[in-house]
Parts: sequence; C-alpha cells; structure tokens
Amino acid sequence: MVNIIKAEHQKAKRTMRKKFIWGFPLLTFVMAFIFTLGMTNAYAESVWNWWYTLLLPGMIALFCYLSVAQEKKIKYYHLMTIPTDRRKLLLGKIIYIGYMILFSNVIVFAGATLGGFLLTTHVPVFYQMDLPQKQGILFWIRESLFRECVSQSSGLFL
Repeated sequence: MVNIIKAEHQKAKRTMRKKFIWGFPLLTFVMAFIFTLGMTNAYAESVWNWWYTLLLPGMIALFCYLSVAQEKKIKYYHLMTIPTDRRKLLLGKIIYIGYMILFSNVIVFAGATLGGFLLTTHVPVFYQMDLPQKQGILFWIRESLFRECVSQSSGLFL
C-alpha cells in the first residue's frame, strides 16, 4: 500500500494538484486578512470560516477531479496493466488525497494560529474544559456504548 501511495505522489509531482496544497490555504489567509482589515479579534475566526465553508470543499472537488482526469487521459493504463487489485489502487489514491487534505488543514491551522497571535486575536489551541463539561462528555460516551451493546445483543435500535 505504501508503494501505491508513493506512486500517486509521483504522478502528482509536477501537476496543479501539488500547487493546490499550498495555494488554497494561502488564498484563505489573504481573503481573511482583506475582509477583516478594520475589525478586531476576527482574523482567526474568518480564516476558519472561509476555509471550511468555501475553499476546502472546492479544493477537495478540484483535487479529486484532476486526479481522475489524469487517469482518464491515459485511458486508465496504469490501473489496467498493473497486476494489483483495482480496489487497492483506488484505496491508495483515496489515502493519498486524504493525506494531502490533512496537510492543507495543518497549514491552515498553523497559519490561523500564527496570524491570530500576530493580529491580537486567536482561537484557543488548548481548550480547558471545566468539570461539568467533562462529566457530560463522559456520560454521553457511556450512554452511547451502552446503547450500542444493547442494540447488538437484542437486535433492537435504541
């Protein structure tokens, strides 16, 4: 599987897809900076809002389209001639795309955090929960596990 992911990386080496990994986060930073020029305490939130509502879905769509279009352009030659299962090849492509999207999210996280600190606003990186919130989360986890066990053993949906 690692070799399949490396092959996907080699196929995308000098394509527009590689530029999207850096380009879309940089576009997000510029847009957030321009749109929050006169506001205080709004840069980091603006980065997150623009990224997750507009630019990340667009990047995913373009990244997937360009990946499939590259294979279609050569009439799926690599998928048909390699004696590896096609499911593994497509799973490797999906894992590679997921890795690139994760890398872009890390870039956005680092840029929003750094830009937030520089522009006197930030989204808390380490969130401190108080005791009632922790107890509520633990109660929800315990109830979910209980419902899952009961529904599997009895066949009922709770």
